[in-house]
Amino acid sequence: MVRLVKQLKKPDKRLIVITLLLVVIGLIAVADASAPQAMNAFGDRFYFVKQQLVWAIVGLFGMFVASKIPYKAWEKLATPLFFASIVLLFLVLIPGIGTKTLGARRWIILGPMSIQPSEIVKMTLALYLAKLASKDKELLSYVIPLGITTGLIMLQPDLGTTMVVAAIGMVQIFITGVNLFKFMSLLGVGTVGAFLLILTSDYRKDRLMTFISQSQDPLGKSYHIRQILLSLGWGGMFGVGLGESRQKYLFLPEAATDSIFAVIAEEIG
Repeated sequence: MVRLVKQLKKPDKRLIVITLLLVVIGLIAVADASAPQAMNAFGDRFYFVKQQLVWAIVGLFGMFVASKIPYKAWEKLATPLFFASIVLLFLVLIPGIGTKTLGARRWIILGPMSIQPSEIVKMTLALYLAKLASKDKELLSYVIPLGITTGLIMLQPDLGTTMVVAAIGMVQIFITGVNLFKFMSLLGVGTVGAFLLILTSDYRKDRLMTFISQSQDPLGKSYHIRQILLSLGWGGMFGVGLGESRQKYLFLPEAATDSIFAVIAEEIG
């Protein structure tokens, strides 16, 4: 037992190496893909990668701190953290508190720092549902917090994040060993609800039709996905070479974030 306790206290070196490797790869990818956009917008080709480096350092420090926290402490923090994130989801919808960008209200700006509550709730919901699972709660105990969370994110509106959060919740509910018939019924209701939400919004309907028919409006609604497909086509199986992407030169919308995968695929295959 003593040997096991000592073993558990040792850091997982392989996990640390993999994490650091992914951080380095991420920084290289951001530096490469974002340079034209950063130069065009800020006159500094390293603008985005410098920001990413700062947050990488903050993230690694956070990883070190979190590794020192006993996992049982997260069970105690799960409920207050979840309800705090729900409060943030309410606050982001209030004009004057939440910032509206491109038709959606998803950010809370606090001086130089911006907070996206829908990203925070991905972690806090997972913690809260895990706590419920440890206490063998009934299905309704999972459905209510998941429904409230997805509903608030949908009001922003943000269908993509809603579907990600719903997927996180549904996987956790499935792992708890809930009755399969009840689970499939819940999954069916959620699928029908998502489909109705798409049909009742012209914006979401356009997104779906664009996904189904990418060549419908190549210079308008389909422009983004069309440019991504061109990137993948240029890159082919082996890529055009690191740093040699053509599409990142302001053809791809948001090359530093939404389209970074397309740039990587174009360059390295």
